[in-house]
Amino acid sequence: MKQPPLRGYSISIFRLFIMVKKSQFKIFIFLYFLVGCTSSNKSVVSPQLEALTASFTVSQANPKLNETITFKDESKGNPTSWTWDFGDGTTSTQQNPTKSYAKLGAYTVKLTVSKTGVASQSATKNITVTASVLTLSLNTQNVVATANTASITLTANNSWTASSNSTWLKVSPISGNAGTNTVINFTVDANTTTNSRTGIVTFASGGLTQTYTLTQAGASIVSQGGTLYIATDQGDYASNAALFAIDINTGSIKWRFKTDTPSETFASPTASNGIVYFGNNDRIFALDAQNGNIKWKFSTGGEIISSPLVIDNVIYFGNTDRKFYALDANTGTKKWEFVTGRPITSSPTVSNGMVYFGCGSLYALDVNTGLKKWEFLSDDLSFLDSSPTVVNGTLYIGASGIRGEDGKIFAIDGLKGIKKWDLAIGSISSSPTVVNNIIYVGSQNNKVYAIDAVTGLKRWEFLTNGSIGSSSPSVKNNLVYIGSLRDKFYALDASNGSKKWEVPSPTFINQSSPTIAEGVVYIHHGVWISAFDALTGVKKWTGNLGSSNDSSPCVVTSDGKVYHSGISGYPDN
Repeated sequence: MKQPPLRGYSISIFRLFIMVKKSQFKIFIFLYFLVGCTSSNKSVVSPQLEALTASFTVSQANPKLNETITFKDESKGNPTSWTWDFGDGTTSTQQNPTKSYAKLGAYTVKLTVSKTGVASQSATKNITVTASVLTLSLNTQNVVATANTASITLTANNSWTASSNSTWLKVSPISGNAGTNTVINFTVDANTTTNSRTGIVTFASGGLTQTYTLTQAGASIVSQGGTLYIATDQGDYASNAALFAIDINTGSIKWRFKTDTPSETFASPTASNGIVYFGNNDRIFALDAQNGNIKWKFSTGGEIISSPLVIDNVIYFGNTDRKFYALDANTGTKKWEFVTGRPITSSPTVSNGMVYFGCGSLYALDVNTGLKKWEFLSDDLSFLDSSPTVVNGTLYIGASGIRGEDGKIFAIDGLKGIKKWDLAIGSISSSPTVVNNIIYVGSQNNKVYAIDAVTGLKRWEFLTNGSIGSSSPSVKNNLVYIGSLRDKFYALDASNGSKKWEVPSPTFINQSSPTIAEGVVYIHHGVWISAFDALTGVKKWTGNLGSSNDSSPCVVTSDGKVYHSGISGYPDN
């Protein structure tokens, strides 16, 4: 290259030549100095480019079944293609794909990235697909035609929503977060038609759905079948008590009577000659069995807890004011009263021209005059507060001991009031039932007993899952029916005590006793009244009465037969 001329002053020229060849730069530098010398230097420089690496993130490392998740590419080095292997046989070439898994399990997800001229790179992550949880404590319920409420519980491990397909069936709340045993409430409007109707509430959570179906009976007023009478504390009448007349075949309401004052109802109803009797607070009501109209009512000075008994057109009952009454069943006129030493909580029974009831001690009164024939007090001061049963001139009654567990069952001569035998089987609040000279009774020690009525020897015992309160056993077709305080209802073989079937109850069975009529067993448990096939335990229907109560059912069949539970000393009718 020709040198520039020297003119007496310094000249410097800088020239830079760059030649690119593939991934290398060739740099030529020419420097011109004052002396006219030319200096050049050639060097080769390799640039530090970002290496290709594979990396990704996932929106949920433990997704639920069928939950959509997003895989996000975080690779370096500007890849131009992406290949995803999701570990379940599916793939994708998107840079940031979405995916859901249809099966539970652990999966290895692999991302492979590549670009021209560079070796492909891969990265893996492990994810575990878990199950979405959405369960309801009950999926179906049946209620009577009246306006009432129902409830279930929900468990979900995701947020959830609820929606009803019917305006008459309202659900609250309609949404919520993950939780266990969340209470879901339903409000049911009254059904004013004669047709039953069905509403469905759909719950959705984590890709799962559950449905709750509620069937409400039609407001049938006339029925060719029999009638079940049951008392409640409130129903839908605020704090006023109510008595329901329910069709035994369908569970639909026939009529309903409400009291005129706020009150509680403990006593079970009974029926005789077209009249239904039930105690409420300090009054006894007599209602027309066909329509619920009041025939008469009688006020006492204390609360009526025990169920009345009607024999020969006389109604017998006691109250907490320590008085026992005999009234004319047709008019409500008082025939006589007897004052005891303690509040009366047991129901009476009549035999041998005497009326018997427990009240700490066992009383026998003349049915015509109310005069005391005899009084039996146990020698160990056991409280004889349960309802007595009389068979072949012998009274059988349970007692609670001073320490509770020291209770006994007594056999007492009905004419003389003399003890024949006793057997310690724990505290007893329920009435014994006697069939074919065998006593069946439940104890608060969680057991049901079969005892020889003549000798007092134990035949068998059955351990339930909870204490037996005041629920008395009922016996029919060689089966013993009884409920427990731990939400179960049992049918036992009367011969040996083996379990024939059991059904769960939505709530505990405390004082209500089962009633059997025409092959069906009826039980009142909490707010529910249910009918089961007596032989198989298959549920026929369940109705929601709107209020918890311990009243036992009274059933009158179409031919006029009256069936009670064991609370009044009846074996099965």
